[in-house]
Amino acid sequence: MAIDEDRLNDFIGRFVSDFGAAIHAATVVIGDKLGLFAALAGEGR
Repeated sequence: MAIDEDRLNDFIGRFVSDFGAAIHAATVVIGDKLGLFAALAGEGR
């Protein structure tokens, strides 16, 4: 069984992109819970 490298590369690209988005979403939630965005906006003083 041969591996279609183009399909594999497309899959890996989508996986890495989606994984990066999930990690970014987690950091946004953490930043919000810690009040970092409010502090950046000057509301947390």
